[in-house]
Amino acid sequence: MVSRIAGFAAGGAAAFVVLFAMAAGGETLNDALRSHRLKTSQALRVDRNVIRTSGGTTYQELEASNEGLYVKIEISSPVTHDRAMNYAKAQYAMIADLYGPQPIPYSGQITNQTECPKDRRPERLDVQILGIKTEVLVANGTERHTFGVWEDDLIKTKGAFGVVFDENEKSLLEFKVFQSSAGYRRENATGFFESLSRR
Repeated sequence: MVSRIAGFAAGGAAAFVVLFAMAAGGETLNDALRSHRLKTSQALRVDRNVIRTSGGTTYQELEASNEGLYVKIEISSPVTHDRAMNYAKAQYAMIADLYGPQPIPYSGQITNQTECPKDRRPERLDVQILGIKTEVLVANGTERHTFGVWEDDLIKTKGAFGVVFDENEKSLLEFKVFQSSAGYRRENATGFFESLSRR
């Protein structure tokens, strides 16, 4: 099922946005990555595929999974190298900040902040994504595949986050790869990144 929504702004300049929402009946991640000339050796089915265009840039949000992995990919194209680097820097900082000192909603007798223990802060890895050495953050996550938790009762997943600029396609690729915290294996997360290649 594909649905399209088009909107126009009134006035002198018209803005055009098209949104494709696809219920992925049998679509594989390789099917969805084909238009970006990318592929993976991992077998993942697409659960969500949304494409929108704004200001000359196309944004695609993909969610794919198999029995062990949940992968979220956001692709923006075309983008400049500078825009991609600024975005990546901000995203890495945002995730790292989730595990820094946080205000708590009430003032305790000792402190009004809480802080993630050092052993539960994101781990930094260097991983090859499309042949590019890329920093990947590995951090605890929730059952809804979001980062920013460190309490035992909230940790349900472990996720790996990475951003890479594909110079060939002028595309910014943002990846979040989650596994259950109980079944987490670093090589599964890094293996997904390293399985990506150009067609």
